[in-house]
Amino acid sequence: MATCEAAEAARPEGFMGYVPLITCIVSLIFAITVLDQYFARRKPFQLLWSIGLFMYSLSTLTEFWWNIVGHVDLFYGSGISSAPSSWQLTWARALSIFL
Repeated sequence: MATCEAAEAARPEGFMGYVPLITCIVSLIFAITVLDQYFARRKPFQLLWSIGLFMYSLSTLTEFWWNIVGHVDLFYGSGISSAPSSWQLTWARALSIFL
């Protein structure tokens, strides 16, 4: 599979390419902390927040992976790249109902 030349030119270099990985690790730690609070207190909003944070960490891990590997033509322009964002919006709407 070939990579897109425009995506290779836009790939961040140096430290900026690793910012999504740092964000992923921090959000994963926060998600585990909130999930631990859910198991201790059993409040439904904490479960929803932890699911949303896990999904955010997954999307930033995907961003890091795409920064390192590059965009693959097979996925470029398809609905796969927008799936994490739509799921995050869905959970944000569900969370606003409980709050």
